[in-house]
Amino acid sequence: MKIQLYIYVILVTFLLNACDLTRSIDEINPLNALEAEKAISSAPAAELALTGLYSSFHFSSELTGFQPYVGSTASQLGLTAGLPSRNFNENSIAFTENTPNASLPTLTNLYGSAYTIIYRSNWLIEKVDLLDESIFPNNRKSEILGEAKFLRSIVNLYLLRLFGQFYDLNSEYGIVLKTIADREAQGVPRSTVNEVYEQILLDIDYAITYAPEFKAHYYASKTAAKGLKSRVLLYKANFSDAASLAKEIIDNNSDEYELVSDFNSIFEPSPNNFNSPECLFSIFTDGNRVNNYNIYYGWYATINPTYITLATDGYVEIEGDTILYDGVRVNKLSPVTGKYPTDNTETHYHQRMAEVYLIYAEAETRRNGGDLTDALAKLNMVRERAGVELYPETISKGELLEAIRIEKIMELAAENGEEYFDMIRYAYLDGGLESGTQVSDYKPTATNINYLTMPIPISSIRLNDGIVIQNPGY
Repeated sequence: MKIQLYIYVILVTFLLNACDLTRSIDEINPLNALEAEKAISSAPAAELALTGLYSSFHFSSELTGFQPYVGSTASQLGLTAGLPSRNFNENSIAFTENTPNASLPTLTNLYGSAYTIIYRSNWLIEKVDLLDESIFPNNRKSEILGEAKFLRSIVNLYLLRLFGQFYDLNSEYGIVLKTIADREAQGVPRSTVNEVYEQILLDIDYAITYAPEFKAHYYASKTAAKGLKSRVLLYKANFSDAASLAKEIIDNNSDEYELVSDFNSIFEPSPNNFNSPECLFSIFTDGNRVNNYNIYYGWYATINPTYITLATDGYVEIEGDTILYDGVRVNKLSPVTGKYPTDNTETHYHQRMAEVYLIYAEAETRRNGGDLTDALAKLNMVRERAGVELYPETISKGELLEAIRIEKIMELAAENGEEYFDMIRYAYLDGGLESGTQVSDYKPTATNINYLTMPIPISSIRLNDGIVIQNPGY
């Protein structure tokens, strides 16, 4: 009990420090060294600290910026989220109109909260790594480290794709990488995009090796780590490995993870939704916890009418056949999202099996020598589950790639904003962002290529004395 109380006091002190966003918010002041070393000195203390790390993914008074903004911001930049109806502000206009600036409070809060989670991950990893393996049952020490590194990797990926040029492996505009619990608040320059991906993959590969096989869908696992890695490999345009890993997950006969047969069952009212076999990683809720994840009741965003029109009336002509984009799943999002049927106790779907199927379909289509028939089959399995018309075998490679992009909008709408990053990737892969397909072809307001990457908050730029370089165009 004394250990638990002591850690609680330390973590509260840390969170209060981390919330001072007037300081350099990617340089969280470290805990007092002596206190930190005493805080995690046993296996129960390590478990308690890990639980605290998972709780960082919930909305709270200390961490207001990570959830719900990590999903709503990307969805507003993309196609599925629109302006809020209850809390109308400059943030939402800037995102929906694709005109961000470095002073937006939402970006400042999101950025600072993300680095708070990263620091907590670093602190836990450092302290647990010092403990003797013998005080843990079985391989639990390595499992704890695997879970912590998985959580760190997912936050670093969220930061990279919003605040860095994630689509360009040669870009110098990555993010500030923090991998140790610094005892001195010292500024660190941004790493390159490739360096950030290398660190993310190091963490993910550790989790694939050492994280638990499965505990529940709201805990990190080997399969969740593989799913996240398949997304990273897709972003890196490593299509062969992305397809191979996604197929490994799909072909796994485990009862814990599957493309469930009923689309609607995934989104049952909490507390049932977060633990669906569809979820690779979601957030725990008991139906009472105020998570504020339902961003679409108007406080943070609403469902974008443009998306509703696209999902209801959009279609493509293939060899004389008219294929509607959706017409069914859109009912889960109009007029108020049925994906999150309660006001403020909902989960957050960090990754679902449907995304893995669509990662496979795209990567298999793009890789040299890819099996387009199998890629189409996986795309159609997602559509068949949803109860919508299947794409015909006469579909061309170009049509198939576009169908997969559209399908991710239809299937994953109002979840993680994946459609926004797909728009950028697709345009970049078609000859770069200045020629060929433009992001504005997908969203007319996204005309400034500099504004595709969010600015580092101005508070961090100023307080780092020029060590952290701002993104171009801001």
